[in-house]
Amino acid sequence: MAECLAAYFEQQPQVRTYVLDDQASVRRHVVVFVGSDQLRDPVHQSDVVNPTAEITVMQALSGG
Repeated sequence: MAECLAAYFEQQPQVRTYVLDDQASVRRHVVVFVGSDQLRDPVHQSDVVNPTAEITVMQALSGG
């Protein structure tokens, strides 16, 4: 997964700071899906990604 995000940020560098924090972890209020599964490792993004998988990045909602 980290390689997929890096490739995207290479083409769209302005998006990186919205998705990753200063430690290169997925930000607390951002959620990433690989297909229909939520990213399991937001710190290292080590999840395996099938070459045909769709990756979705969106702002997570919190609160009550």
